Amino acid sequence: MSSVLLILNRRILGDTLIKTMKDSPQFQLHTEYEYDNAISAAIAIQPVVAVLELSNAGEWTIQRCIELCDRLKEECYGIKILVLCPEENKDACDSTVAAVQACRVDDFVFYDASRKYLISKLESMTQNDG
Repeated sequence: MSSVLLILNRRILGDTLIKTMKDSPQFQLHTEYEYDNAISAAIAIQPVVAVLELSNAGEWTIQRCIELCDRLKEECYGIKILVLCPEENKDACDSTVAAVQACRVDDFVFYDASRKYLISKLESMTQNDG
């Protein structure tokens, strides 16, 4: 079973993902809705993958979220990061693609991607994990 940390701004998204995947023997999901607590949560949980929703709310700008990805990679050896990107936000899309190209994050999906597609991405990212 692979541990996955959901770092999300929208609680409804986390609740939906947990409900959708609750019977999956493949993933153990954890949620963190406070971005300021994401590093300590990741250190405690040691997830294989962190799913980070790019927020543009309040102090958590897109750039700050990408910097959080950098910190996660520094603090949690081998962690893979999947970004949830708002497809209608050009700055978010450009920043996400640049972050993938620079290996700051491992992959991304758009907000409007199906849950099935998101799950397939998680399966792919955790396939070598016990």
